[in-house]
Amino acid sequence: MSRPRIIVVDDNVLLLRSLARRLGAFHVRLAECPERALALLDEEDADIIVSDYEMPRRDGVSLLSEIAQRHPKTRRVLMSSAPPDSAPHLVAHGVLHDVLEKPLCGFVDRLQQLCEAQP
Repeated sequence: MSRPRIIVVDDNVLLLRSLARRLGAFHVRLAECPERALALLDEEDADIIVSDYEMPRRDGVSLLSEIAQRHPKTRRVLMSSAPPDSAPHLVAHGVLHDVLEKPLCGFVDRLQQLCEAQP
């Protein structure tokens, strides 16, 4: 079985590198901005995309909403130290599959569960 493919999006490059080290069981691609994440998805599908909520030019909800339309089979996870109040609504309506709060305790285990839950 091939390793699950994950894209992690965050404008904090140090955090991206740290998360990549923790995700050694996955095939990880990193994007420091939403535009790069979309380009990576257009090059090759991903099983999961994890995006930070607060980024300079575009927030994670906007990015993940677009991905829901363009790549509906990709699982979408928002991470934030302060998730938006609309997060439960977005999960209930299928825009997001999960919301992970920083610090990211249990991060790797939760992503593995999401990969295993894919149809």
